[in-house]
Amino acid sequence: MTTLRDRLEEYLSMRRALGFQLNDIERQVGLFCTWLEARGQTQTFTINDAVTWARLNPDAHPSWWATRLSLVRRFAAYLNANGVDVPVIPNGLLPARKPRAVPFIYSQDDIDALLTACDTEFADERVRATVRTVIGLLAATGLRISEALNLRVDDIHQNDDVLVIKAAKSHERLVPVHPTTMAALTRYLDLPARTATHPDPHGPVFVTSKGTGYRYVSFLALFKRVREAAGLTPHGRARPRLHDYADLRVMPTSGRKAWSARLSLRMGRHNHRFSRNARSASGGR
Repeated sequence: MTTLRDRLEEYLSMRRALGFQLNDIERQVGLFCTWLEARGQTQTFTINDAVTWARLNPDAHPSWWATRLSLVRRFAAYLNANGVDVPVIPNGLLPARKPRAVPFIYSQDDIDALLTACDTEFADERVRATVRTVIGLLAATGLRISEALNLRVDDIHQNDDVLVIKAAKSHERLVPVHPTTMAALTRYLDLPARTATHPDPHGPVFVTSKGTGYRYVSFLALFKRVREAAGLTPHGRARPRLHDYADLRVMPTSGRKAWSARLSLRMGRHNHRFSRNARSASGGR
């Protein structure tokens, strides 16, 4: 007979054919199937089984229990719709809100320390220039890290000083950049260490040793090295993350208004700061 694990493979194949990645479901529901198999259950499960498994770690935050149950809920709905004797797991079980991350507001000194650390932390010229340019670009534009890593050569309009951002969370948009930021990107594209990887001329801007684009987890590991070398430490609950260059949107309304007011007062220095980030990102201090 078809087992739950077989049906999980069918579900993943069907959904991935539609363009979904589902790595979280593959891992967590796969662990759920392993747990069920250890109990001798390979054909079906109950709501109580799902809730019990979701709460296996008593020290985890309730939001993590809710996340695990929500992944099983999606799989259970698929099984139920296909005639498998599995109940639909109702919404509202294990309700919990994930605590909102506190953004780390980078100072100019923080950014300078990160850029400087790139030179001392990485011996490989391509890696050094890649990390430095990505950090400079984030600081100068406020892009999400995913948007920066997904940036392609054809998205850079050098004559207009504009980037075309194709993001999953929003429609395509144009991001104007300072001329020195564009110059930094251009120098990175022309870097001999980059061209030596034989990248696709229309492919990703930021490339690995194989000339392919970076995955988030791979670049995060590089950023953590630079962060430690730069000596950046948490400010209370706020930890320095790659996401925080674009995290003004998660600040409370009062915080966003105050930050916007400060930016308005400092517009005379605003472009100068971004320009300095871009020059540092390209190595031109």
